[in-house]
Amino acid sequence: MVYFDLNKMKQINDRYGHALRDAALLHVANTLLKRVRNSDLVGRLGGDEFGLIMPNSDIEGAQAKCWRLVEEIFNAPFSAEGRTVIVESGNLCV
Repeated sequence: MVYFDLNKMKQINDRYGHALRDAALLHVANTLLKRVRNSDLVGRLGGDEFGLIMPNSDIEGAQAKCWRLVEEIFNAPFSAEGRTVIVESGNLCV
């Protein structure tokens, strides 16, 4: 099982508003859902926390997969309120 805890969601909400925060959460959720196997299970645990269960992975495979997921979340732009947003070094660039 892997636990993803997104940081700075309160600051994103305070600075950019609910719509961009929600778009960022959807971006993470959609990336996770698109990039896992049918045997894996993705869930939002609450707020800005996600879980990923990979029953058919060993530790090394799970770690490698997680780093690829984090890299894709950070490098793939997404849209919010007609603006393109990208995460750079853990910070949103709008």
